Amino acid sequence: MWRKKVDLVIEIGTMCGGSAIFYAKTMMDYNPAARVVTFDVRNEGDRMNLCKSFSSKRHDAPGGESLALPGLKHPFWRNLTTSGNIIPLMGPASHHLARLDELSASSKTVMVIDDGDHVTRAVLETWEVLHKYTSVGSYYLVQDTRLDTDCAYAILTSRAHWCSGEWKNAFTDGEGGPGLAIDKLVQRKEFKQGWVQDRSIEAWGVTQHPGGYLLRRA
Repeated sequence: MWRKKVDLVIEIGTMCGGSAIFYAKTMMDYNPAARVVTFDVRNEGDRMNLCKSFSSKRHDAPGGESLALPGLKHPFWRNLTTSGNIIPLMGPASHHLARLDELSASSKTVMVIDDGDHVTRAVLETWEVLHKYTSVGSYYLVQDTRLDTDCAYAILTSRAHWCSGEWKNAFTDGEGGPGLAIDKLVQRKEFKQGWVQDRSIEAWGVTQHPGGYLLRRA
């Protein structure tokens, strides 16, 4: 984000709101008018119930009680949504294309981050809808691609409880996760014509998103 001076991030998967806050605060250091538009298909109340269970495990976090607050309840969230630096929208991004057209048209550099449903089908469907918004020279990031390896290992070593819920179902049903979606995507003719996997970002050899940084060239 900092290197490309991204003006607009389109984020799929708001959940507790922490990542949207992090992106917005980072971007505002080089552009106070930068914006994050963030989507989630679940309403805020349902997400808050999940987020409270996450934050309760961090009640002893160094730095005080505020670190244990879910992002949605943190003062940063209220301040940034009021200022318009974070724009939360409910429902699939495909239901808000007019809004995305408006926001992207007024932004010089746009980056898309897919942190939504981590299954192959959903990742490919989201790509079909959103990849056009990525600026030339910017990134479409598919997050958590290492889940394919992690979940496969967990299932094979009888630790399937670690890889639970939708991810486990995706693997046991033979579908796969975001890593497999990337493998399918990079084989497409249209991808090869205008995109490339940028593995240079993984220079340190440690990433949650191996192969997931997709650079738009044309």
